[in-house]
Amino acid sequence: MNSSLRGWRRPIGARHPNPFTAKPDQQLTDDGPVQGLPLGGLGTGSIGRDHDGGFSRWHLAPGRYRYRPSPGSWLGVELAGVGAPVALVTPGSETRPAGLAPPAGLVAAIGSIGEYEALFPFAWHRYRPEVTWGVRVEVRQWSPVIAGREDESSWPVGCLEVTLTNERADTCELTVAFVFELPVDDATLRPAGPVEFSVEDASVLSRLPAARASFALAVEGGDQVAARALGGDAEYEALAAGLWRAALNPGAAASHLDSRPGLAAAARVRLAPGEQRTVAFALAWDLPEIRFGDHEQHRWHRAHTRRFGTGGTAAGEIAGTLLAHRDELTGAIERWHADVANRLRAQAAPDWMLADLCNELYMLVEGGTAWVTGQVGSDRPEEHFAVLESVDYRYYETLDVRYYSSFVLLELWPRLERVVMRDYLRTIPEEDPEPIVTEWSGHRAVRKRRDSAPHDLGGPLQEPFSSVNAYVLQDSGVWVDLNPKFVLQVARSISLLGDDGLVAEAWPICRDAIRVVEGFDSDGDGLPDHDGVPDQTYDTWPMRGISAYCADLWLACLAAGEWLAARAGDHVEAERLAALRARCQPVVEDRLWTGAYYRFDSSGGPASEVVMADQLAGTWYAKLLRLPEPHPEGRAERTLETVLDSNFRGFAQGRLGPVNGRSPDGGPVGSEQADEVWVGAAWGMASLALLLGRDDEAWQVAEALHRTLYEDSGLWFRTPEAWTEERQFRASMYHRPLAVWSVYTALRLRG
Repeated sequence: MNSSLRGWRRPIGARHPNPFTAKPDQQLTDDGPVQGLPLGGLGTGSIGRDHDGGFSRWHLAPGRYRYRPSPGSWLGVELAGVGAPVALVTPGSETRPAGLAPPAGLVAAIGSIGEYEALFPFAWHRYRPEVTWGVRVEVRQWSPVIAGREDESSWPVGCLEVTLTNERADTCELTVAFVFELPVDDATLRPAGPVEFSVEDASVLSRLPAARASFALAVEGGDQVAARALGGDAEYEALAAGLWRAALNPGAAASHLDSRPGLAAAARVRLAPGEQRTVAFALAWDLPEIRFGDHEQHRWHRAHTRRFGTGGTAAGEIAGTLLAHRDELTGAIERWHADVANRLRAQAAPDWMLADLCNELYMLVEGGTAWVTGQVGSDRPEEHFAVLESVDYRYYETLDVRYYSSFVLLELWPRLERVVMRDYLRTIPEEDPEPIVTEWSGHRAVRKRRDSAPHDLGGPLQEPFSSVNAYVLQDSGVWVDLNPKFVLQVARSISLLGDDGLVAEAWPICRDAIRVVEGFDSDGDGLPDHDGVPDQTYDTWPMRGISAYCADLWLACLAAGEWLAARAGDHVEAERLAALRARCQPVVEDRLWTGAYYRFDSSGGPASEVVMADQLAGTWYAKLLRLPEPHPEGRAERTLETVLDSNFRGFAQGRLGPVNGRSPDGGPVGSEQADEVWVGAAWGMASLALLLGRDDEAWQVAEALHRTLYEDSGLWFRTPEAWTEERQFRASMYHRPLAVWSVYTALRLRG
């Protein structure tokens, strides 16, 4: 690693004294403040490691996330002639076999046993030499998730490179081993059946024929290498008597799932004083199908099958391929990091911004991402890419959320952004008359209205990409923000990706989507009206009349529509939209402008005077795309000043980021979502501040988010949608915080 590129660091074994906790009145995931970066690629399913070195988070089947530490999965080191091996886990940790963790008294004697560092996709565990008899051990884990490299980013594999440095006065002989217990209780490995093992040189392959799946563990480096199967407890117990001696036995040829079988690989290394050597392990899994539906009846091929086939037996090939290309792939990751760091440095961004950008990418691996290339049983190519809204809200590519988060695809994998947008273009003209009943009010509606942008592309427990709108809390068919956000994202793709070929395809769909929003105008002023039922991304925070948030989005949408129409040669519609925008603008200024900000809505009374942090969401895109801005010159800047004073500095002394809503007297609003900080929306505010030339304020907001996430809350690698001044959070592992990449987009466009 370039020594000037610093990741996020934390002592191994450290425990947060007062972490944020999930809101108690909702069924929310809260798996504790010890998380680290996962292994895995885009759409492969993930195996999560914590910053203590444990294997603990499993999201191999999208939508079926689980937190379950695996005592049978660990890295271990053994010094010849000294005694029992030591697992590289925190003292006192449970291991299989038992008793391999460092002694608890070691922490009392030396303090932390080492340091963890994360700079996605790299993570390091650096152990103090006192843990391993005077030999310094550094473990670097990574998966080949690399900007612009779609093929490698789809590989279901992780690498653990163990660097050993002899700081002893004498020559020593060490064995380093990686032991992995198969996750046989995971939903993706159904139906259950026997496990078959095969060992070849320094690689062991486990096949689960009934589930059409395989796992493999391979090793290279060292003076001698070996691999074996672990059929059950007896073979695990053999490891305690000696790692190298156990590794030389190939193990069982088959095992039953209830024996909790596993894999092991080891290398033997002889080190002179001062000598350094590296051993590399590759852990791969081949789960060729994603199975959607409540009975897993909708089956799709994952993206890695384009290279490695659909048979489910390619885990060994995948592991070998990674090891064969290890140097080139790690070099590509380092160059990518350096390129991002150079741009940040040129724009005088804070040093910690590189880690904030990179580490939020954990969500693309661990967030239940689906990347599929065709349905099982069909020869027709059909590609889809989608990330879950969160592990608690299981909806794919939620449109109102990706308005903020999708900059990550735009910047790093732009073709995948095109794949998602074309899915939305396909679905918007469709309709689905299936009756639904909303959870909020019991209102009866239909699943999907023609020309209304869907809330989402479906959920993993339904039939995503074929049946949209898994969300039924509200009737998203009458949401005011979805169609404007869709039009603005289309304009962004065409403008920032140079996707001119999209214009002819997208314009008729965008035109009809705009006309749907015009139908929400109940009083003839050209602006969409709200009726007191939450009808936008703040889906428990009702608006009435016209609102600052949706009026700003609407005016930006009209400007984008005018631009698209002109590009498509539809000059009549371009002129009509320009005239409509000119008619709407003074209404907004007359009814919502207070002289310092735009009031929350036009309903009158105290609620309408609330200062909303996200009231310039449309202005943000207009600035990014160099479109005519929604408001008269200077008013966006004045509004941002008010929001920063009221919602940011006037809330929790600026420690937590901007709260969504604030009463004019500086107090809370009294609505759940109004009194939350939304991490992704706050990153959008920082991006807008940069576009407005307010760099100091942008970095102040960013620093508040950084410090809360990586220092104060314990929420690292499980970034939530929201947190509160009461140290509670909602919806961990959330999609919207990927909006941190909108900050990078703002810097790039400005530069």
